[in-house]
Amino acid sequence: MSILDDDLYQRCISLAMRSRSGSERYGSLVIRDGEILGEGYNRAIAHPSFGRLERILRMGYANHAEVEAMDAALRAGHPLEGADVYVGGYFVETGALYVKSRAHFSCTRCVPFFERYGIRQVVVPTPRGWEGMTLGEAAETARGFLGDTHGRRAATVDAESHRYSLEDILRNFK
Repeated sequence: MSILDDDLYQRCISLAMRSRSGSERYGSLVIRDGEILGEGYNRAIAHPSFGRLERILRMGYANHAEVEAMDAALRAGHPLEGADVYVGGYFVETGALYVKSRAHFSCTRCVPFFERYGIRQVVVPTPRGWEGMTLGEAAETARGFLGDTHGRRAATVDAESHRYSLEDILRNFK
């Protein structure tokens, strides 16, 4: 089954569409034993008067979708130990979905939160469907994105990502 047809992936993308980020938008789910414990999307945590909202998000002054989903689960009283974090997103400018040909995670900021709360694995979209990564694997792939994370992530989008667009998933939305 294509990742585009997956209900969880469609939920992540619908959450990502609620973001106001000007460059990349992500949605995330915290799931344990098939139950969604929390969901979130990347959003600014600073008041717009601090500066332009797009600048705030570009500079990293935002909660990431994964952190928002974990926060929602914790606020609902769900412990996170043993849960999985699913994350999907897209690039605003091109509409290309962030779907890599192999499991790939690119956020060094989120991995320490996963470790602190006992997240079991990070689950990311590939053309074949969701693929889980251990926290060690996620941290290793994310190390290549230290510094200019957004620029590097956009530069490393492979041909696989360009095969899938936001337009494609909107056509398939259930």
